[in-house]
Amino acid sequence: ASEDDWASHLVWSNLYKVAPKKGGNPTGKQMDAQRDGCKKLLRREIEDFAPSRILFLTGWQKPWAESFLQGCGDVTLAKFKGTHVKATGRLGTRKGRSCAAVVANHPQGKPEGDWVKEVREAFEGLGAN
Repeated sequence: ASEDDWASHLVWSNLYKVAPKKGGNPTGKQMDAQRDGCKKLLRREIEDFAPSRILFLTGWQKPWAESFLQGCGDVTLAKFKGTHVKATGRLGTRKGRSCAAVVANHPQGKPEGDWVKEVREAFEGLGAN
């Protein structure tokens, strides 16, 4: 994509759709109440948008990416021993497609150059340049 229209090729979605009115992440009870529905919605978003790459900025641990990806359809993820990237793999869809998936820690407060380099190398390792 050209520099002028790069944003038209990007979809942003939150794993948990409901969060506190004052901001921040939902609490444990709020997460528990919506997790099952949000997992279904995530799978639907993946089907509808058919991305070639997905980047999770959540880290791997529960209640984040691990809660959404384990046992959620055709998911093949391997733990990654990087500083910032925590898992990589492919997400399959009901339409027989798959997309490269990288799970990384949230980039806020991290060394930007190192974080970007590790995420790019993870996608390249999946054949998703």
